[in-house]
Amino acid sequence: GLDANVLNTLKVGEDGATSDPEDLVYRLILRGKATSDKVDTLFQLMFDVLKNADLDKKTRVVEMLKESKSMYESAFRTSGQSFAVSRIAARLTRSGYIADLSGGVSHYFAVCDLLQLAQDDWPSLLQRLEKVRSTILATLDPVINLTGDKLSLKAAKSHLSTVENAFIPSKEQ
Repeated sequence: GLDANVLNTLKVGEDGATSDPEDLVYRLILRGKATSDKVDTLFQLMFDVLKNADLDKKTRVVEMLKESKSMYESAFRTSGQSFAVSRIAARLTRSGYIADLSGGVSHYFAVCDLLQLAQDDWPSLLQRLEKVRSTILATLDPVINLTGDKLSLKAAKSHLSTVENAFIPSKEQ
């Protein structure tokens, strides 16, 4: 299976220290597991999900937004103090602000707004989703982190040039 997350953290200098609290790293993280004989399939699946996923599935998007809204509402009841701390941090640092936008109370309100938009004006939301995908692909700067035994790493490394060509746009484009 595949999993997607975002990373929001301070940049670390060459000496291992963080210096500027406004200098952040924000990345989309795709994770997957495969046996050594299926590495090429995993890389192709990751590419397909990013580049070729059919976003025009209103029923599925509405279902996912309702599920997300419900999970937030449940988390507010059980972990309200964590959301309160996150909300305060959002006022103090850029990192806290971005964390709130992408996974805090502000994100909950965005999910509610997106759900309403999906139900009332699907073409508008679809256009926004396609723009987000285009932006991700245009600014993609992948870091490929491999973990495995020698056989798995050898199999994965044999596919890296194909992966780089698929994910990284050429300079001429």
